[in-house]
Amino acid sequence: MNGAGQKMSGDVVVTGAPIHTFGEHPETVEAIAVADGVVAATGQLAAVESKVGPDAIRIIADGGAILPGFCDTHMHFEKIAAELQMLQLGDATSLDDVLTLVGQAAHDAETGDWIQSFGDDNAWDEHRLREDRLPTRAELDEAAPDHPVYLYRGPEAAALNSLAAATLDQMLSGADGWNPKLGQLHSPLARTLQEQLPAPHDQLGTLQRASRQLLALGITTIVDPGLPAAFDATWELYTRAREEARVLQRVYLMDRLDHRRAFEAEIERLTHARPRNISQNGVHGWGLKLLLDGEFENAWMGEGEPQPAPPTQRYTSDQLTSALRFCAERSWPICFHVMGRSAADAVVEAVKKCGGTSVFERNQVTLAHGFLMSDRTIDDCAALGVGVSVQPMLAYVFEREMLDAWGDLAHAANRYRLMIDRGVEVAGGSDVLPCEPLRGAAVAVNRTSRLGARLGIDQALTPKEAIALFTKYAGGYVRRPHLGTLDVGAPADFVCWPTDPLRLPVERWAQLRPVFTAIAGNIVWQDESRPVLSTSKGVPA
Repeated sequence: MNGAGQKMSGDVVVTGAPIHTFGEHPETVEAIAVADGVVAATGQLAAVESKVGPDAIRIIADGGAILPGFCDTHMHFEKIAAELQMLQLGDATSLDDVLTLVGQAAHDAETGDWIQSFGDDNAWDEHRLREDRLPTRAELDEAAPDHPVYLYRGPEAAALNSLAAATLDQMLSGADGWNPKLGQLHSPLARTLQEQLPAPHDQLGTLQRASRQLLALGITTIVDPGLPAAFDATWELYTRAREEARVLQRVYLMDRLDHRRAFEAEIERLTHARPRNISQNGVHGWGLKLLLDGEFENAWMGEGEPQPAPPTQRYTSDQLTSALRFCAERSWPICFHVMGRSAADAVVEAVKKCGGTSVFERNQVTLAHGFLMSDRTIDDCAALGVGVSVQPMLAYVFEREMLDAWGDLAHAANRYRLMIDRGVEVAGGSDVLPCEPLRGAAVAVNRTSRLGARLGIDQALTPKEAIALFTKYAGGYVRRPHLGTLDVGAPADFVCWPTDPLRLPVERWAQLRPVFTAIAGNIVWQDESRPVLSTSKGVPA
């Protein structure tokens, strides 16, 4: 795999595979022309080539189809970047598999670096291992004697070697569920400790590796929806990463109110902050985010609905109105994390109180998640132009949590079909690993979780609608209507796939990887086993 790609100068013509534009008038074309990083023409090859200069380069795609690049509208990029470097143990079937992966990581790491596993996606579990247990302290010591090892099997278990146990001794000593002899922890403390482990010391290198991994999934745009009181630092980090070509995707950043601080203090902080609707070198400031309620158990549910834990309600109706007016005055987008029905209702009522469409442009106000919205709230979102970012992978990963918290009501979550049919602009995101748009799109079609449950099959989308969540609809969500299409005037971000996803069963989408990925007409990632052929205009391939 290659992260450097090919830099094209001048005009470019792309052909060789059917090109699905996903535009205002969706169609499949034979060729597109690119000039100055945007799509300049679409249509039959001869007609497209007549629109470009004599020195244009022709890219011959060796694949089954070209689609617009994917936009992930809900990715905590720094967090995901670190998690992508962790051990992924979802395919392990035995302790030997686990210990081999630990040993390989130790061989590749610098002495003293932490070795961690990713455990927040329900992908690995000791009960899926042949031995039906976690590895022991002694086994991990043998696999990685010079590195602290913390194998997190979230949310309530972890296995540690001696170096990790010694480092965390003060927090582990006397803790319920800690077995120092075996180096095994069975307690909610496992998540707490995992969150406190050192972040990768090479931030830029970590982002660079993640950027390439995401390009290899066809992701060309990232929306990071939550930077609590860290917008300026993250802006500088991502701007530098773009300037040094460490991160190649277009990046949209949202500031987030820190709910642990006083609301008035946070608004005061923003009053004196740099604007949040600015753009520089492919990094875009994209407004404000508020976490209104909790997650599954402590979501702010509707009357008569299951409420396993006390609902979380972080902001009052007056504070919601105040935040909305603050953003309206500055033309900032504003997004609200809402899981439960009452949380979504509270936002919609606050939008109405502020003046609705007379104050806010379409998709200036958006909801993240919107799991359990009522019919009335869905209709209100359509009428008010309130967009919704949905994350099919949450249901794929957290099926148990949804069913435990909500019971049969979980089948009424993620009502994508109803939202789209009633005119809500619905965009797709990940929020968690695996952050794979094609896998997420497949879940929106077959409504099937990792463990095989089918939740709300009546809300299934068609394959083309599901891919549009991460292309055309995502562009509307970030208020860049051409983004996510290959219409004339759109950013020339496109991906060549070895087989046309729209001609495959969705169950096979997760195995697809691009032939190449292009941003602004430049190939920025490609499969080295399938070289991309380029010729001068008019020269036969």
